[in-house]
Amino acid sequence: MSQTLGFHYGALADSLSEQITQQGMKFNKEKVERFEKLLDCLQHIRFGSILTDSAYDACLKKLHKQIIAHVAKENNRNVIK
Repeated sequence: MSQTLGFHYGALADSLSEQITQQGMKFNKEKVERFEKLLDCLQHIRFGSILTDSAYDACLKKLHKQIIAHVAKENNRNVIK
């Protein structure tokens, strides 16, 4: 059984924990709080003109992979690449 997860990472997006819950998945609260702090940091340095758009995209892609891997592990699922 496969399931597609989707996340929005914009400044106005719901928190990761809300998005994961809305998709009916389980997660480790402490790990997701850490991911949310990292996303917040990325937003701050992006809008503070410290990160270029391409650097931001690369960081977000790497963080996205970690988030997907965590949710998959917590729900005994495999990540299809």
